[in-house]
Amino acid sequence: MVFQSLWQLVADDVCNFIRKAFKGRQNLSEVNYSLIVLIPTVPMPKFIHQFRPIGLCNVVFKILTKVIVNRIKPLMIFLVTNNQCRFVPGRHTVDNIIVAQEVIDSMRNLKRGRKGFMVTKVDLEKACDRLNWDFIRETLVLAGIPRDMVALIMACIETNSLSVLWNCIVADKFLPARGIRQGDSFSPYIFMLCSERL
Repeated sequence: MVFQSLWQLVADDVCNFIRKAFKGRQNLSEVNYSLIVLIPTVPMPKFIHQFRPIGLCNVVFKILTKVIVNRIKPLMIFLVTNNQCRFVPGRHTVDNIIVAQEVIDSMRNLKRGRKGFMVTKVDLEKACDRLNWDFIRETLVLAGIPRDMVALIMACIETNSLSVLWNCIVADKFLPARGIRQGDSFSPYIFMLCSERL
């Protein structure tokens, strides 16, 4: 809202920052700092898992990641197989849900005697937090993403710093050593490419 109302004042600075970032001449750590706010998911929480962490990112950084997404989004249809449908233009998650229901229904009808079939559900909760940065870099290179874009994406991932905001007090800053931030615009695309490689 502030950026919209004051766009005439900040437009040149924001655009110059984005241009320099794409040329590799901008220190991204200046805008790649986030506050993590813990929002309770139940009344009177007693355990840490009863909070939802919300990352408050810098607006300029969000603009940068959105520009990156707009550049790699058209490539996704060529980089991921047909069974991956989230965040790929022209594909819908509902298609996979229908296929899964059909497969399970067919398995019920085919069950005879002692032989049967098995379905495995993979829980990807917190999988974004465990992605190794070297693996992400290798995946982007193997996907054919241009080297300068890989360098920019990795700079966005590796220059991240965080602090927890608790009771209006900002805790000490810490630096993650792996994973991708779920609030970034490009994180779903990075995760999809990595899961495709696995």
